[in-house]
Amino acid sequence: MAAKPKTVYSHSGDKNRYELDWEEVEGELVNSQMYWITSLQDGIPHTVPVIGVWYEGALYSCNPRSEQKYKNLKENSVCQALMGSSQLNGGLDVAVHGHAEEVEDMGGRTLFAEHLNAKYPPSWQGFDGAEEDMWVYRVVPTHIRAFHRENPLASARFDFPAGNDA
Repeated sequence: MAAKPKTVYSHSGDKNRYELDWEEVEGELVNSQMYWITSLQDGIPHTVPVIGVWYEGALYSCNPRSEQKYKNLKENSVCQALMGSSQLNGGLDVAVHGHAEEVEDMGGRTLFAEHLNAKYPPSWQGFDGAEEDMWVYRVVPTHIRAFHRENPLASARFDFPAGNDA
């Protein structure tokens, strides 16, 4: 299990009303159904939606090795994952900054498949981890920024220790 991150700051326009804590942010990471992964393609941001699962301190996802995202992240593993609400006056937005690393062992791939199939409805299920053409990866965070749009606005930054292993 990954170490709990260090809260670098948590700020709100009214400290008596609302400050973000790690448990709330991690809850959003666990419960979000759509994530956006940004990688670099020839130095230009390349952002695509993905489904994924947050557990053991990292965001896990997969995609075919033929996709551009795979090529980008194999070339440069630095990336970010974004999730949040499209509502102006509510919701929690989270940006996970880190690097992508492949989950190569069958035990890790199978565990990801179990988490994925438990989280999503039947129409999104079926991955079992053994598909050789699928690249399973995790985004290991270096830091996470969170923004709550309740009134007043609140923001926080959480840093992860170097060598954060999920």
